[in-house]
Amino acid sequence: MTETATNEAQSPALEPYLQETPACNYSHPAIQEIVHAVTDGCVDDTDQARRIFYYVRDSTRFALLGSGFDITASKTARMGYGDCGSKTNLHLALLRAAGIPARARGILAEFAALKGIVPGFLTAMSERFYPEDFHFWPECYLGGRWISCEALLDQPLYEGALRQGLFTPAQIPSIDWDGQTDLILLGPWMTEDRGHRASIDEWLAEFKERMRTPAFVDRLMDLFLAPLCRRQSDRVRAARP
Repeated sequence: MTETATNEAQSPALEPYLQETPACNYSHPAIQEIVHAVTDGCVDDTDQARRIFYYVRDSTRFALLGSGFDITASKTARMGYGDCGSKTNLHLALLRAAGIPARARGILAEFAALKGIVPGFLTAMSERFYPEDFHFWPECYLGGRWISCEALLDQPLYEGALRQGLFTPAQIPSIDWDGQTDLILLGPWMTEDRGHRASIDEWLAEFKERMRTPAFVDRLMDLFLAPLCRRQSDRVRAARP
């Protein structure tokens, strides 16, 4: 942890954004190993945050996971795939492991934002029954303020989606982050800002209350839907220039 990050984290108001939770298990050896490999040698907390951002963005490929973000950060790192919730949770874990306060922003967004990135039947079904859904991204505390740093789309997926016309450069101009300005990718599809929570664990209860899907449905999604979603996102990646 750098001296700057240590000073930033000393405020009692920031303590909730540095805590470990069941999902954000940043003391796990796998998370500790990653954060040291990624941030050792960084000059300050902004440098650390940028390196963590690019690690999460490209080492964990985006795909819907069925039951979604109800998994630990260490498991997401091991899987190498994640949806918005699980990637956000991994991002929070790595930032907190580096001593940088981090929290989860939640919004409602049109499911159409993922059209073509997820299987077509799922898009059609969601647009009929769940035209909008929860979406999450991380915010980190740097230089005395909160900054959005959404690492949802890995570079191959972004390039492949642009090539296939799944969204336009005007809608998502860039997936790069400078550590100083907000990066929000799905802003054009946002229907409601639901604010922030200290952790994904806090969002999970609200998400389950909204969806109200039985546990066996989540299990079926894990077993059958998640592999289909991974294959579809990989097909989009294969279309990159």
